Amino acid sequence: MFRVSDFILPKKIIEAACQSKGVGFVDLEVCFEESADSQIIRNKLHIGAQDSMEGTYSCIIKGYFNNFKNIHGVSLFCSSKEATYVFSQIAAFLNKIFRDTNRAEGWRPDEPVVQRLYQYPLVWVLMRDFVCPIEEADITNLKVIYCPSPWVDMARHFDGENNKELKLDEVEGDWLFLNSDCVHEPLEQASLFCAALEAHNICPKELMLKIKNNVYLMDKFNGIASVYFMNDEMRDDFINFVLTFSGVENLSESLVSSDNIKEAQMIEPNHSNWWFFGLIEKMLEPARGADMHIHEALESLRDTIQKRVLETKEEAGREGASYERLLRALDDDESDGKYVILEKELSSDRLW
Repeated sequence: MFRVSDFILPKKIIEAACQSKGVGFVDLEVCFEESADSQIIRNKLHIGAQDSMEGTYSCIIKGYFNNFKNIHGVSLFCSSKEATYVFSQIAAFLNKIFRDTNRAEGWRPDEPVVQRLYQYPLVWVLMRDFVCPIEEADITNLKVIYCPSPWVDMARHFDGENNKELKLDEVEGDWLFLNSDCVHEPLEQASLFCAALEAHNICPKELMLKIKNNVYLMDKFNGIASVYFMNDEMRDDFINFVLTFSGVENLSESLVSSDNIKEAQMIEPNHSNWWFFGLIEKMLEPARGADMHIHEALESLRDTIQKRVLETKEEAGREGASYERLLRALDDDESDGKYVILEKELSSDRLW
């Protein structure tokens, strides 16, 4: 038996929608039946048979939203325009995490692939060198089963007793399931990380609250993620997914928010000219000059150095100050005040 809460991202998106309307989330039972099409029958959400996790996610969200008034007694959308906007936002998000045009066709495994946790460097390093020392726990190199599934969420911990969902009864002991339907690496790594925490009896929410409220720990967490992804956007996606999966924050609220509809409508006619505004900014950049805040901060230092050089020149008189003496003046090095010009010393010994 599956429930909406078994699918973390649809749950978070639906929770955000419920919160926006001031109602509580209802954890409906999800039924995969061929004849059904996102209908609620006897408090069960029938979404039909799906062949991928993308279809499961889409049907759960669509079925809950379309029956929102029947569940909670209030309408979710004020207009068809708002509904279209929200559904397009969600569709774009699902397209991002489940489809990747850069991946070669047929890259998904046809059969389950058995791996180990250490084969996922980011999760392994976070667990071994960061999380386990904090929690004073021993790390276990868990078995990871990598395969597609339309009814088991992105990553889950199995203890050998709940293997019926995947029909992998031959797998014994603790192990992790990783759904190969996901192609967005930050999401894949974040879900596997949270599943690994649960497998080690570490509460993801308590851990992430501890890390988030400690500047030193948060810097370390960001640093490890930055080294792995080498891309700020993907690193931020990973951290946001971890915070969302752990329950610290729900960063899917923007997907069900209609606050940006007017802004999007205003920008939409000019979407083909986005590069033009960037080009103008690039052309104007040299004409804007230096930042006055930097100028003001360096002005006092510049005046001090210039004054020191002028004083050194006045002390030297008509003979002038050597280049070495001026350099020492810049460094405020006036230890003995006696400087010898090597050229003058050698001039008396030359034969020409």
